[in-house]
Amino acid sequence: MKPEQYTTELRAFFRAMQCRGDKRRLDELMGTEEFRQLSEEAQMAIATHLNISELETEVRGGKKMCRAYEELKKDWRQEGRQEGRKEGIETGKTEEKLQVIQQMIKEGLDEALIQRVTRCTEAEYAKAVRAIREWK
Repeated sequence: MKPEQYTTELRAFFRAMQCRGDKRRLDELMGTEEFRQLSEEAQMAIATHLNISELETEVRGGKKMCRAYEELKKDWRQEGRQEGRKEGIETGKTEEKLQVIQQMIKEGLDEALIQRVTRCTEAEYAKAVRAIREWK
């Protein structure tokens, strides 16, 4: 489908469908004057077919698609930051736990005792042992 063949809002619709898998291109497209001027019906059709449920909900609620999309991007970025922080904290905790396990191994404590005290899995214990061996 070649969107350029159309002079109606179908052009915008087909352009948006071509960008479904490319967030960068979709961002650029949403920022164009053509998309700011779309009718409510065209905006709803695009929001529905992009398969972004949050966007569809916002447009259905009367919000302009371009504005709704910008707000969703902000929300997604915030969620990504929160997820990254959470992952960083969990990674940090995992590293601390690994260090504790390694120290307990170096002190000669029994594997069963280490697993019971640290609540580590066999995989975590094995990882700690491998790391000690690699340092030697």
